[in-house]
Amino acid sequence: MTRRNTRDLCIALSTAAILLGLSAITAHLITPAYGFAGVLTAISTAALAVTAVYGVVTWRRQIAAPRQYESACRLFAKVVRLKRVMADVRQPADSNLLEMIYAVIRDDPQLLCPFSSYGEMLRTVYKKRQVDLQEALEPLQEELLTVEAVLGTELADQLRLALKKCSEVLPLLRICAVSKSKEADPATALEPGDRAILVEGSDPDADAFGSEVHALLSEILKGIGRFK
Repeated sequence: MTRRNTRDLCIALSTAAILLGLSAITAHLITPAYGFAGVLTAISTAALAVTAVYGVVTWRRQIAAPRQYESACRLFAKVVRLKRVMADVRQPADSNLLEMIYAVIRDDPQLLCPFSSYGEMLRTVYKKRQVDLQEALEPLQEELLTVEAVLGTELADQLRLALKKCSEVLPLLRICAVSKSKEADPATALEPGDRAILVEGSDPDADAFGSEVHALLSEILKGIGRFK
């Protein structure tokens, strides 16, 4: 119990004790004032009832607070991780850097080249991104019931919506990971709408999917902050 709560409880108990004391003195010493003593007794009883209720509510809050804090800290770390992974997996896989790396390991006989083609190298990149996103989403999906029970329905509903949105990227990553497209980058064979979900746009203001995901996750992090 915090110092402030302890102080308030002590004041309430002291007030009740004083009223009961006055009631007892009045009842024994001033017989005509018996009606006044009854009033004081009633007030004292009400004060004790209020104090008891206040004590129970305070006790329950103090019991719940550590659990909420622990759950909030755990959730915060997992949401931050998901936010970072989402930014990483939506970066264009067909970059000049990857092309340069492949060219070097392909043309230098001193180096081992595990890929038969540049397209295969990119498919491996998409497979790795698929695994990374799955590993970021699954712990949060498992956390949903705890979030609802400990941190509230509103935050749990926001998390469900964010997870549903982020999960839209998973099937597209799977497609690119197993694609046999002749294109160097399997993502170029996707429909324009799907590609807009999978790959971050060059103009952040025009990246509607990325902006929505960012806003959802940022709002969740803000909500978690109320419990920390």
